[in-house]
Amino acid sequence: MYLPQIGDAKIPADAIAVAERTIGGAPLGFREFTTRHFGSVIADDLLDSYGAGGPAARRIESETADGFAVLPLEEFSAGPHSYDWRRLGEKYPRVRYVVRLSWPAVDKLGTYAVVRYEIIGPKGREWAGFAKFEKQTDGTWKALLRAVGAIWN
Repeated sequence: MYLPQIGDAKIPADAIAVAERTIGGAPLGFREFTTRHFGSVIADDLLDSYGAGGPAARRIESETADGFAVLPLEEFSAGPHSYDWRRLGEKYPRVRYVVRLSWPAVDKLGTYAVVRYEIIGPKGREWAGFAKFEKQTDGTWKALLRAVGAIWN
């Protein structure tokens, strides 16, 4: 998972946690991203997979996601893009940022996928973007591209 440096310093992996509950919703930028980076045919497959309202929230069943701890953080939620950092810090003192992921949208052939992500810090949502993945011959997924920015308009 590509996580940009936040501020001027690279932050250690244990300062980042992945929220166990995925995010739903369908930002308008999804159509533009998929059309630009996959072409219209694959983009249509991905849009069908994503659904009009985006994927439903689900639980990530893994203990880690790309080396970052997956933690149950719902009890610390203080709104759509914020956490109660005092309480969260009492239970997880090293966590400074939370990554929230969408469930992947996958094309009909199972070759390409897109994941939306948000990085939430003490100041709210600090980064948001999409990541493009391609399935490899060994069954793993390789990240090919990440777009960071104003995905909500």
